Amino acid sequence: MIVKLRTSYLLAGELVDTGNAYLKAVSDAGLANDFMLKIVEHEEEGVRSLNEALMTSRRNEHVIPLEQANVHRENLFIAFRDTIDAYKRRTTEPFASAYQKVWRVIELANTRLYRFGYAEQSGRIEAMIMQLEEAGHQSALTTLGVTEVFDELKAAQLAFDALYGQRHANSDRSSSVKEARMEAVPYLRKLLEGLGILELMEPMTHQPLINQVNGITRAIISTARSRKSRHDREELIEEPIGDVEPNVS
Repeated sequence: MIVKLRTSYLLAGELVDTGNAYLKAVSDAGLANDFMLKIVEHEEEGVRSLNEALMTSRRNEHVIPLEQANVHRENLFIAFRDTIDAYKRRTTEPFASAYQKVWRVIELANTRLYRFGYAEQSGRIEAMIMQLEEAGHQSALTTLGVTEVFDELKAAQLAFDALYGQRHANSDRSSSVKEARMEAVPYLRKLLEGLGILELMEPMTHQPLINQVNGITRAIISTARSRKSRHDREELIEEPIGDVEPNVS
């Protein structure tokens, strides 16, 4: 079953990233359905128009500080990862067990997560931080002597999030972005609806694609939920695709 997406809490940039991820998944699946190909064509145009509006809106606005904040958090992640990795040849306890415990979390986040876009990178870092803040992992971090760089990484992620939210809040308010968003969202929903129909018609054939699309949806929902809860503690839920897009001004 297709996971339903609530777009109202997604930033315009997140809509672009999500739309592109959906389109890549559909392209990689090699769909030959004429109905779906027509929807894909409209979705490509909607995502392209929204991205162009965003790029125009963001020129010279928060760009340099955001890029610097991103480089800073990436460097701290690499420092954290490499420090942990240096323990992989330690076979004595408690270092061996501590290494295994922490390294599994880093691998889950992706050891090269800096290759992802801003939104996905944030989601992966925040999920990693949340898991490593559990008591069992905290003791492992202490054993490996990386609590200081871990705290620096957390602070860098918070600083990046603040700049990222400010940048997107400002750009999302521009009339051109709002117009492009209103055009892109219905196409995105139609794409999901079309995939849902394909799933009903040929569930076994299209299940791998459905699983991939659902993974994309859940990832962006998780990112939006995390940001939303930080701002006003309201819960973000999955809702029907046909929900009305609110005024984002």
